[in-house]
Amino acid sequence: MRVFPFFIITCFLALSCDKKTPYGDDAISGSPCTAVIISNEVYQDLDPNQASVSELSIEGDCLKVKLGVSGCDSDHMINMISNGGIAESNPPQITFDFQDENPQVCLAFFMIEREFDLVPIRDLIEDDIIIRFRNSEHSILYIE
Repeated sequence: MRVFPFFIITCFLALSCDKKTPYGDDAISGSPCTAVIISNEVYQDLDPNQASVSELSIEGDCLKVKLGVSGCDSDHMINMISNGGIAESNPPQITFDFQDENPQVCLAFFMIEREFDLVPIRDLIEDDIIIRFRNSEHSILYIE
């Protein structure tokens, strides 16, 4: 008799969960790349070191990044944000940081992969540019 209520509750919980996409609303539209955010205000308000860069690659206008994040699980909505400042070097450089929209206070560490649309950078500069990350030695050249 005790098994029946447990079974009913388990079925109810399983059916009531809605699926989350790993890339937010962009996965629904068919594009796996989330647009980068260019905003000085948002960048200045970021808590640093919410995610650490492990690997980078670019395919077309899409940056593929492997990140390390801490939390209770690997379900993190990550934004890639810059203040839009272009460092005058050859080639020029732009610095980004990551924002975890769902920060979790747990001791577990997860490796996650995300993809970011780099086209908004072309609104700032139409040349090759080095993409850097705050508090990281990782960078990558984004070729026009």
